[in-house]
Amino acid sequence: MGEVVQLKPEVSVSEPRLDEGYCRVVNALAEGLASHPLTSIQQRVVWAVIRMTYGWGKPKDVIACSQLAEISGLTRQQCNTALSQLIEYGVVIRLGGSRSPIKVNTKTSEWSFPKKDTKGRFTPSVNSNNENCSVNSNSVHSTNTNSVHTKDKRKVSKNTACSSSQNSPTKSSPKIREGAAIQNKSGTQYGYAADLELAEMIAQVIDHRLGQDAPANRNMANWANTVRLMREQDNRTDQMIKALFAFAMNDSFWKGNIESPGALRRNWTKLAMKRKALREGGTGNAKGGTDHSAGSGLDRQFTDLNHARNTFED
Repeated sequence: MGEVVQLKPEVSVSEPRLDEGYCRVVNALAEGLASHPLTSIQQRVVWAVIRMTYGWGKPKDVIACSQLAEISGLTRQQCNTALSQLIEYGVVIRLGGSRSPIKVNTKTSEWSFPKKDTKGRFTPSVNSNNENCSVNSNSVHSTNTNSVHTKDKRKVSKNTACSSSQNSPTKSSPKIREGAAIQNKSGTQYGYAADLELAEMIAQVIDHRLGQDAPANRNMANWANTVRLMREQDNRTDQMIKALFAFAMNDSFWKGNIESPGALRRNWTKLAMKRKALREGGTGNAKGGTDHSAGSGLDRQFTDLNHARNTFED
């Protein structure tokens, strides 16, 4: 008979240990992340922020979207969009401009999420102790209007101060813009991923110029909405917007007057006319001279998108 050899189970050398590092998260934050309606992508980005702050024993830090993407396994654009949403909802706080430190807001009572449109299938529970009959957001169960007896419906309609939204005029629910990367609470201003990306790029350039004077917060839903309107209503392509903004940032006068996508849109014609005049003056003049430096530079801004993007911060 052959010799029987008893094999010992292998111990994984890659098994994580506490002495290699860990994130300390207060119970209130853990409960908030578990109970609030974050999407799976938003959850992954929040935990990436926690890893880059609490995981290093820091309450806040400057974190690039590329770092969040590396930790979460998402794309940079997905992280960028989710982070903007989390800042809007109050889950993450940015302490300054677009390149400022960020941190997780542990005051979960300050978190605010847009209400989803349920199209009449359910009505939220109402706190009867509230004088204004506002919706009790802490209620766990929703009432199915189709499961209530008809007699009970009539009784509630007569005896309660606030009847169902179907029986009395109330403020309409916020409109959720399908496919939008960001929107305001009412849904009147919104932008898609390309709009938000271009709006944030403009914000980074302006913040870079302002330095410490950069504003702490911006209405990025309004900025993205303006970019969207330039594309949809004014028929401006992304390339046209980037090129003209690059021209404005390299002009001694306009670089101090174009402080937002709205200013770019309002002054589009004036900027385009000045650029056209410089381009024509650079390629030739009445005396036969040629200004190669001005013409070639403007030609490249107009045709080379990478150059236009890079010259934002010159």
